[in-house]
This record gives sequence, C-alpha cells and structure tokens, in this order.
Amino acid sequence: MKSRSSAVLYANPFLLWGTLGVKAMQMSTAAAQVIAIRTTRMATHGLNPDADDRREMSLMGAEKVDAFSRAGQALATGALPLVAGMAGQALRTGLDLFNATAHLAASRTIPQTMARQRQLAHTLMRSTAAAQHEAAATATARLAHRALAPVHQKATANAKRLAKKAR
Repeated sequence: MKSRSSAVLYANPFLLWGTLGVKAMQMSTAAAQVIAIRTTRMATHGLNPDADDRREMSLMGAEKVDAFSRAGQALATGALPLVAGMAGQALRTGLDLFNATAHLAASRTIPQTMARQRQLAHTLMRSTAAAQHEAAATATARLAHRALAPVHQKATANAKRLAKKAR
C-alpha cells in the first residue's frame, strides 16, 4: 500500500475493515484459481509429471508453510502489544471504579453520597468511551491486515503466475 492511501485507510475504521474483507475475497478467489490450475495439471500429467510440474508440486507445500508462518509471526508480534494495551486499560478502569466505589462507601452524608454516586456514574460512563472501543477495533483490524498480507500476497502472485503459464 502507498503511504497516502495507507493514511486514509487507517483514518477510517470502516474503510479498514472493508478493505480487509476485499483482500480476503481476493485471496479466496486467487486460491480457487490456483487450485483449479494445479489440479488440472495433475490430472493431465498423471503419474508422469514433467520437471516443471514437479517443481510446482513441491512449491505447493513450501509456499503455504512460508506464508502461514509469516502470518503467524505477524499475529504473535502484533497481538502482544494489543493485548497488553487492552489489559492496561482494563486495569486502569478497574482501579478507577474501585476508587469511586470506595469513596461512595465511605460517604457520611446524603449530599456526599449523591455527589459520589454521580462520580461513580461518571467513571462508569468514561470507562466505556467509544474512543477506547474504536482504538481497539482499529488496532485489531490493522493486525488482521498484517496477518493476512503474506497469504494474500502468495495466493494472488500464484494466480497471476499460473494463469500466464496456462495460456
């Protein structure tokens, strides 16, 4: 992706998830084309594949291992900061709620109780802010893009390469 389109993409979470769906569909279509071409070649050459077919058959396993290991690596390295950030936010929210609840429990007068109930309600509402959910959704979509990228790249490249050979 180019940097300018990347900035636009990351600025809009709906666009981010939408392009992930498009890439998944492209990958699925390319994979179906590759399977059809390779299966036809196998059926055509049967038990006597030529050197080109043998090379292609050996690529089938190696490329999947490579693409999916790179996808797994992207998930492993990207998920840790994402989960750590979410856990940190959950801890901060939990401590804020505990603090507001403890203050409410220590109230001595009705006006103090009412003020601290408002503070607890404010803390509850602030802890579920839409911005926090949007940030988590955006980070998750970016991680999904990084994980899908090597598999998408390999599937679409194979479809182009094999389609040229099939002509």
